Amino acid sequence: MSILPNVIDGLQWLVEAVQGIQQNGCNLSITIASLTKHFEELERALEVRDYVLTADLFEYEITPTLEEWLKKVKLTEQ
Repeated sequence: MSILPNVIDGLQWLVEAVQGIQQNGCNLSITIASLTKHFEELERALEVRDYVLTADLFEYEITPTLEEWLKKVKLTEQ
């Protein structure tokens, strides 16, 4: 839990980086909302200290989304 603020900052930075890349004409075919839709639920889980839900969100929602983004970036590189 001690590194969670850094993780959330990193996710925010990633979203901003993808938006910036897309605004500069590179089509990554990444939908920002596919990640940001989980942020409100993550915030609520943290407010009520529901660490099981927090872990589930990272494992089953956020991580798979990031893995999909990585695949799309790798396809763009080719």
